[in-house]
This record gives sequence, structure tokens and C-alpha cells, in this order.
Amino acid sequence: MKRIRQALPLLLSVLLLLGACAPSAPQGSSATTEQATEAATNAPASEIILSHRYQIIFPSNASETVQEATKQLMNDLQKKTGIFLPISTDAISPAATEICLATTNRTDFDAVLAPSEILIRAQGERIFILAASEDYLTAAIARFLELIEIRDGNAILSGELNVRESVEPIIPEEKTVSVKLLTYNIHNGADVAYNYRIIANDIKKSGAEIVALQEVDQNTNRNQNQDTMALLKEYTGWQYSYFVAGLESYQGGQYGVAILSKHPIVSTNSMELPETPGIAGLERRALLEVVVQIGELRLTCFVCHCNQKSITPQLQAMAQAAAGKSPYVIMGDFNYSGLALFQTVFPGASFANLSPTSIPTTDDGHCFDNMILSPGIKKGQVTVTETDHSDHHILACEVEIPLP
Repeated sequence: MKRIRQALPLLLSVLLLLGACAPSAPQGSSATTEQATEAATNAPASEIILSHRYQIIFPSNASETVQEATKQLMNDLQKKTGIFLPISTDAISPAATEICLATTNRTDFDAVLAPSEILIRAQGERIFILAASEDYLTAAIARFLELIEIRDGNAILSGELNVRESVEPIIPEEKTVSVKLLTYNIHNGADVAYNYRIIANDIKKSGAEIVALQEVDQNTNRNQNQDTMALLKEYTGWQYSYFVAGLESYQGGQYGVAILSKHPIVSTNSMELPETPGIAGLERRALLEVVVQIGELRLTCFVCHCNQKSITPQLQAMAQAAAGKSPYVIMGDFNYSGLALFQTVFPGASFANLSPTSIPTTDDGHCFDNMILSPGIKKGQVTVTETDHSDHHILACEVEIPLP
């Protein structure tokens, strides 16, 4: 122990001498640890490992298209890598670990692209995904996902990432809902001796999913006090219906229009249709309105039974009722078939049964039964099934409706 204490002064002298001989930083150098770290961050890395440290950045003034593309990037990236990354605008403070979609305030390099080009580039750990126009962002995202390699449970990109190429735009497939509609004036059941099982069989054979009915008796003397809609639901096995009376008190019951649906009815409404002033004795007419839930789609359905002498104000009232409720269909017995008036009142709409392809739907050869389809609804096959179960035939129309 005594020898160790005697050696300590000599050992300290040696250490001091070695420190004095060590090289010092050049004069005038202001290099710091922070600057060294920043330099290392900006230097190309051999590999970039995507992790929860990253976030997706998009322009604060982004259009709806860019916003939707940003959500797509977030969702598709999570599907491929299992990593959920938050989304922020470029208004937040910059961070090293960002995926920047479209031109943001982080884009500090020349990014002039040819009309069909995309650019996927890494600067340090920050990644840029750019496209010549918004139409090509989906293609740019798809290419970016292709560049990600899943290795040992990690999502890896090359640190030398710099892909610039021409691509074809990816046009997203439009999602639509197909449904078969039917309108049927049942003449209150008189032609089948009020055996509503026959009417129900007509409906089931048609393959329709939503049925508009006119001249419906509810608990009247002439239909033997039968609840027509309850019976039709029972005989078809369908759960959903709605009835609106044009005549609130008629033969001890009610008389009006109705709808029968395989799909849930989520809301109901009705209104009285106007009559032409100065004409006495016109039968009161009602407009039925429901919203039907068909999968992801909500379809507004109207059912009418118009008075020919009041067709103009009644069509105008229906157009006003349908305004802002697209997609919608108006089904019924219009007691009118003039194409010009329909086109004037419902510009941009299509019609299931109007000239030049109209098909007679009554025993006396008129084309009164019809459907008005709001703009955007694609009309498919239209069929008229002749029947002696009513003085009207059965009009069906297959439609394809885009999801909003």
C-alpha cells in the first residue's frame, strides 16, 4: 500500500503529459455535437427503417383529392407494414422522420416533373412522394409501397431512394349498388277478388327489392276490411313497408299509395300534392317519401299517383321535394307520358319508361307508369310484365347507383 501511494504522483504526471500531446480542434472551428448529429441525419443512410417515429405530412392548403390520397397512404401503409402513422399538415414544426406527400413546405429541391412523372426521394430519413399532378398521386403511392421491403419484421427502404419515372394514372374503381325497382298500380285488389296473395306472388316473381304501389286500400269495406300492407309483408316475407293515404276516410278505411321493401326503411315522410286551381272535384293525392338503407347506400324513394289535370304543379312539387336528396327515385302512376314536361321539370334525370323506348303499361295502351331517376343513377334493363291481376301492368327497372 505504501508503494502504491509513492507511485501515484509519477502516474499523474504521465497522464498530464499525454493530455498535452493530444491533437486539438482547429482554431476557428465551431463544430458542435448538435451539428454533427444534423450532418449525420442529412447524410444518405444505407437503409431507412419505417417505424412509429414517422408521420405523414401533406400541404395545409391541400385539395380534397390530396386529402383523400393522404388517407389512402395511411391506410395502405398500415395494411402492408402493420404500422399506423398519424397525419398532419405541413403547418407543424418539421421533424427528421416524415413522409411528405405532394408539394409541402419541406420540399426544398427542384421538383419539376414531366406531365406523367412521379418522384419518390429520400433526404436523410425524410421521404418525399411527389407527382406531376394530383391525378397521379395514387400511382405514386402504389409505387412507393412497392419499394418497401419487409425484412425480419421491419419495413425497409433504401437510403439512396431516388425514383423518378413516368406512370399511368390509377383511376379508382367506382363503387356502386345495384337494385331492382318495381312500380305496380294494383287497382285496390279488385281484379284478384282482393286475394292479396296473388299480388304478393307477382312481386316475388319479379325479383324486385323495392316496390312502389298505387291504388292501395287499407281496411275498406270493398276489400273486406283487410290490412293490405300487413298481408303483403306476410305473403312476401318482407319486413318493411309504409302507407300514405290520399283519402283519409274512404269506404270505412283509407286509400292511397305505399312502398314495400326488402331493405330497411330508416325514415318516412309525406305531403299532399297540389291541384290545379279552379278545377272542382279532383281527388286528393299524396306523395310518399322514405329513405331506404341498401348496404352502405341511402336511397330516397318517392311514390306518387298523379292527377293528369294537375300534372304540372304536381311534378313541380315532387321536384322541389326531391331537391338536395340525391340519389333519389320517384316511382308511380303519373297518368301522363309527355317527355318534354318531364325533362323540363327534372333536368339531367333519366326515365324508365318514356319515349322513344316507352312501353304501354295499361290495358288501354297508355305509358302512365314510370320512374324518375336522379342524375348519376344508371338505368339498366326495363321490363313490363303484362298481367290480368290489375288494369295496369308491372313496370320493373334495374338501376346501378354510385356510392357517395
